[in-house]
Amino acid sequence: MMTAAILKLESFDRRPPPPPALFTQADLDAAFAAGEARARAAADADARADLAARVAALDASVRERTACRAGMMGEVVGALKPVLDAFADGALPVLARARMQAAVLAELERLSDSADDCGTAALRCGPDDAALLQDWLGRPGCAIALDPTGAPGTVDLAIRGGRVCFDHAAVTQGFRDLFRDFMDGLTE
Repeated sequence: MMTAAILKLESFDRRPPPPPALFTQADLDAAFAAGEARARAAADADARADLAARVAALDASVRERTACRAGMMGEVVGALKPVLDAFADGALPVLARARMQAAVLAELERLSDSADDCGTAALRCGPDDAALLQDWLGRPGCAIALDPTGAPGTVDLAIRGGRVCFDHAAVTQGFRDLFRDFMDGLTE
């Protein structure tokens, strides 16, 4: 006998039912917010690291340029040192002598204008300044005695118990010290 086979045919024209949801909308929103926060934190950390690297590079560049500038200034001062030393040795004594002579003559002028009796004044100088001072003391009405036996480069003026001393070497040394301080300041 023959049995009838039963065939069961499925219909594929219908959509299958959706699978059950594994996550709720709240779970998805929380995951999105957490991912966004991690991405922002990573981007912020990357930006900070980039900024720190740029600042470090800028610092290195500034230090390099400062060292280069200091080296160049040292080279310039080193190259000019012989010229400046020659200037200091040649010009500073002349400037000091001119400054000292101007100060002596100004003091003599002040004394001659204000003192009633310049006859008690004594002027002692070195032979190098005697001619200049003798010319000035040779003016009419000036009775200051000149003693040219002092040390070269010095002028001592004594009047009424007071004394004014001018020292060419001290003035020259003052100019040299000032000049050296200036030159030392260039290399710092």
